Amino acid sequence: MSEVLLAEEAEQSLKNAAMLSYVLIGVSLFTALPTGLVGVIIAHIKRDDARGTWLESHYSYLIATFWWSVLGVVAGGALCLTIIGIPLAFLLWLGVWIWTLYRVVKGGLRLNDLRPVEL
Repeated sequence: MSEVLLAEEAEQSLKNAAMLSYVLIGVSLFTALPTGLVGVIIAHIKRDDARGTWLESHYSYLIATFWWSVLGVVAGGALCLTIIGIPLAFLLWLGVWIWTLYRVVKGGLRLNDLRPVEL
């Protein structure tokens, strides 16, 4: 029985860490704070612990969301190097912001429902 309790506690701990990562990345969308970086670091650290469980998909999803968002922001920065690219950069940044918000909300809701997330 104690092994079952330990497994349940480990799963709850992994679930809490994933939710914290979702919250931190979500907060970074509305502030200039680097909380998203803290969230992705937590996800990278905990992903190995979640291997083989339904939570593994959440950690991979969080990591992919963060790094694709960073790539979009950097691409927008590169577009700003020309006058013509500035409006496109703002459109790209808006698209990345909406996409990231969608993925954070979707992932958090699926985590709350104890369901894996599709990559």
